[in-house]
Amino acid sequence: MSISLNRVSTLCIFKMKATFSNMYTLSFLLLPLLVVVAMPLVAQDSNETAIYLMAAQLSVLFNLVGAALTVPIIQMAEEKEKYTLRTLMVSSVTAWEYLISSIFPTFLLSFLTQFLILVFSKVTYTTPALVVYLLTSAGAIAISCLIGMCFGLFAKNQLQASMLPMPIMLAMVAIPVLAKNNETLSTIQSFLYTDIITEQVSAMFTKVSYDFSVKKLLVLLVELLIAIIGFIVIYKRNGFESD
Repeated sequence: MSISLNRVSTLCIFKMKATFSNMYTLSFLLLPLLVVVAMPLVAQDSNETAIYLMAAQLSVLFNLVGAALTVPIIQMAEEKEKYTLRTLMVSSVTAWEYLISSIFPTFLLSFLTQFLILVFSKVTYTTPALVVYLLTSAGAIAISCLIGMCFGLFAKNQLQASMLPMPIMLAMVAIPVLAKNNETLSTIQSFLYTDIITEQVSAMFTKVSYDFSVKKLLVLLVELLIAIIGFIVIYKRNGFESD
């Protein structure tokens, strides 16, 4: 498997420009920042810390299951509609070069958003806590991007791209809310990669030391491995250019 860094970098620049020129995909990337900035301003609650914590956790979820997961799907579907994907696939660009260049811009922007969420939420943190948060966020974003690419292999147009990931997006946002009063959902939540990140945000706000246990590391690594294997299996069956 040969990968040309020159082709990958050129495609990454093209994808980045496409992201900023498409208001639909840009809205997914900006929504988390809008929530963390606007929610404390409009919320009527005397407990400012609780409001900022809720805003930060929601923003993290929107970033992971909204931006990082959805943007790659929409961009791939748009390229299918315009037949630019088929043109790339019959050119010298390999499938893996296309995969890397499709994920990297979204990964980079989502990763930056993860840090800006902390900045706008005005939470204080130690350097070790920030390092763990950013490293685990990188893994979580990679999982979301790969899940998005899996859905992208099925989506034939942008309408399908918007609808296909909706069930998993709603589930991953709803489970943390409903898990507070449901033991079964609470157990399920503990095995979600998104929960690892939201727990860290909560620890920063409550000034407690976050215990990044072996279980949490395994959850992140296993789900990343599942996302990689899932993409490879679906790609071998569908391919990028099959539509």
